[in-house]
Amino acid sequence: MVCPYCNAQGNAMADEMKTEAYGDAVRSEEKTIGLYFQEQDFDPVTGWLVCVSGTVRGRSFELHMNRNFIGRDRMMDIAITDDLRLCRQKHLSVTYDRRSDHFYIKNENGSVFVNNSPVQKAMELKENDTIRFGSGCYVFVPYCKQERGWQADENR
Repeated sequence: MVCPYCNAQGNAMADEMKTEAYGDAVRSEEKTIGLYFQEQDFDPVTGWLVCVSGTVRGRSFELHMNRNFIGRDRMMDIAITDDLRLCRQKHLSVTYDRRSDHFYIKNENGSVFVNNSPVQKAMELKENDTIRFGSGCYVFVPYCKQERGWQADENR
């Protein structure tokens, strides 16, 4: 097998042959290598969805920075595998925007209601909003709000 990008032979490439790397593991004077820096698994909780009725009643689901996709597939940020009325991938998304300090909900592929009103475009979520999707009803509980949140440059 030949890599279509760097013409390396075989299934596994040596580090010096890679064209992208995480951190500064690979250096090359001969080619450009894309570097991706991770925040060492720092993905803090920003809020929760608490299921108050439906197939997963009593469970809570953590929301994290940026966009959280919700669906049945285990690859979703929030996977609710027991709810067959939920789209497999991207039924909806909940986003925390650190700059504005607001949460937003967006209907991606399924039916979503906030406080009994259909979500037709992205809208802001407020504390204790009731969200219905799939066969469940959830209450939105933010951790990040005006008086508290996560700063990007805080020491951990």
